[in-house]
Amino acid sequence: MADGLVVRAGVAGLALSAEGKRLADEILGSGKSGVAIVREVKGLLNALDYGDLIAYVYSAYPGWDSASEVKHFLGDRGRRERLAYRLYASNKISIERAAQVAGMTVEKFAGDLHKHVR
Repeated sequence: MADGLVVRAGVAGLALSAEGKRLADEILGSGKSGVAIVREVKGLLNALDYGDLIAYVYSAYPGWDSASEVKHFLGDRGRRERLAYRLYASNKISIERAAQVAGMTVEKFAGDLHKHVR
């Protein structure tokens, strides 16, 4: 629910939000099997060291850092930017997700690409 993909529905139920439905349709329409999608995610996450994994996950859930016991990994802006450029350059994440990981707008991230990606 923190990511806005799931909303409360009815008394105790949950449902996909409009954005959740759009993403579900995109995944289902990709032609990839569930196994292939899991392999992609596993490949991405297995390539990260502990600090990068923390930075990657928390970039998707900005409010979680206030209660985190590992927030020292989150304050390293340079680490987040290097991670974002590395993952984007290796085609592991979209430019939108890379900008989110880096803590930048898409325009700023794209404008700085030439400095980081070779």
